[in-house]
Amino acid sequence: MQRKTILIVDDSDSICTGIASYLEVNGYGALTAYDGEQGVRIARRERPDAILLDIMMPVLDGWEAIKQLKADPETAGIPVLALSALRLSSEQVSAAGFEGYLSKPVPPHRLIDEIDRVSPVARVR
Repeated sequence: MQRKTILIVDDSDSICTGIASYLEVNGYGALTAYDGEQGVRIARRERPDAILLDIMMPVLDGWEAIKQLKADPETAGIPVLALSALRLSSEQVSAAGFEGYLSKPVPPHRLIDEIDRVSPVARVR
């Protein structure tokens, strides 16, 4: 079976490290980026199965990063989940092009459920 790779884009090292560790223990591959510009670049190069994208970041925020990802035919099909401490409405999430929204702090089981919902590829255990 193919291992699912998730790109975590967040300016907090502890959030990236914590989520990446949790995903890896649960059979996923994890990539990390610390601003939106780096996240877009890594997404184009690595083509992850899904992206967890923070909204408030330096260099390029999540709103602009998702615009770039969805405008590029190479990355437009990658499911992107908003990952934010901001309270977002379902209308904001959908209008921006996100496939879902996870509020920080994210309960671990919800993280896995949402990733599997937007990117249904079998995990390796």
